[in-house]
Amino acid sequence: MEIGTGQGKFKEYASRNVSSYASLDIDEDVIGRAKERDPKGNYLVADISAANVSERAKDLKRSSIICSNVLEHVPDHILQNRAEGD
Repeated sequence: MEIGTGQGKFKEYASRNVSSYASLDIDEDVIGRAKERDPKGNYLVADISAANVSERAKDLKRSSIICSNVLEHVPDHILQNRAEGD
């Protein structure tokens, strides 16, 4: 699973080595462009700072999670709350 779909470049690289790939992003337009490029892809519009993100992403298969150039966009207090279990 990739958190932060961005331009979809990492999927191009990783898909050579994995059997399934899912990606989520907070930006609906980003997910829309990803779906245009890869209609068979597994995409989800979601906010990783939301308390319900795990529930929303529960149907996405994953054995690994990649998060590159994303956490700097999440406010520090949100990250701290999640780390403390809120």
